[in-house]
Amino acid sequence: MGKRMGVFGRQASTEIPIPPGCDENSWKRAVSFTTWGTFNWVSLHCLHYQTVEVETPSAIPMPGEFMDISDPESSEAVASRIDFTVFYASCKLWAIFNEVLWKYYSERSPSLEFAESIYRELLLWAQSLPLDLIRGKESGHAETIMHMYLHIIVADVFRPFVRSPHPSQRLKSFTSAQAVPEAIYAASMNQLKRLVLTFRENFKNAAYSVFWQTSLIYLANAMVSEAKSGGPEWRFYLELCLAGMEDLYGSFRISKVIVQSLLSMALREGTFSYDEARRVAAELELLGRHHTAAIRDHALDADEEDVEISWIFNLDLALENHDAARAGNQAGNYEELMALDEFTTGLTGENDSNMTVR
Repeated sequence: MGKRMGVFGRQASTEIPIPPGCDENSWKRAVSFTTWGTFNWVSLHCLHYQTVEVETPSAIPMPGEFMDISDPESSEAVASRIDFTVFYASCKLWAIFNEVLWKYYSERSPSLEFAESIYRELLLWAQSLPLDLIRGKESGHAETIMHMYLHIIVADVFRPFVRSPHPSQRLKSFTSAQAVPEAIYAASMNQLKRLVLTFRENFKNAAYSVFWQTSLIYLANAMVSEAKSGGPEWRFYLELCLAGMEDLYGSFRISKVIVQSLLSMALREGTFSYDEARRVAAELELLGRHHTAAIRDHALDADEEDVEISWIFNLDLALENHDAARAGNQAGNYEELMALDEFTTGLTGENDSNMTVR
């Protein structure tokens, strides 16, 4: 629809004809917010599924490029100043990410030089944020989510190089000894740890805000990898991610597939035991009783999850086998692993280990 309207695509217009009788300023605001809201949402979709849907950012001006939030007339168009500034900053962030889409998800041939240039853009974006968007104790839900996606994008930019034979190759335009893919990736994951912990502690909507689920997936992937090196924090943060996913399962049935995907990865890597996996499965059954009842009463379609299972979960595997990395396939592997363990061991006892985060 956006392409038909002329707001997306390589032949996109910088403005849309004003309908007869419509106020010019009101029309410009409506077109700008709609266009860039759609662009941001589609970009988020592309990140989740590692696909390309938008060729270039829209040529329509961003709201912050022609609106002065201090102007009373402009202020009426947005709920609050902070919402406006978060939205404007997010538009800029996703515009940078659009450059990543093509190199990483379409061409799949990023160079370290390209990654370095994107990283510099992201640093400049972060440095240009207004003071009320700088991460701090008073940061709200929207600002925290925005910072999560900054570090998610950094992780995607450097993941191919972290998993390469030379993860410590220096970025040429930086002088710091820490300017290597491995260190940059680790730094963003450390930031994501704090953001995820803060979000779950401070915001009640952690139980129904699906936007932070992406952070849980990225951090869980990182913690499964970190467990191999025996780091001191991996178990706490992996269980934190699992707890957050279980919270979301109360609102979103798809979160069960995400949890099963995590269990599949953790079982294969030896990060979780089968007893731990069984206990989590039992918790899911209790948490999802209302979903089961709705299916039984025909209020929900039992196959509803099928629409969402193509969400990429195993991020390292996606570098080599895109389809196998999808949540649906990962969850299917979990079912197979559990069935095989039941068959070969005959164990049905409960797990006696304790998880520390609930």
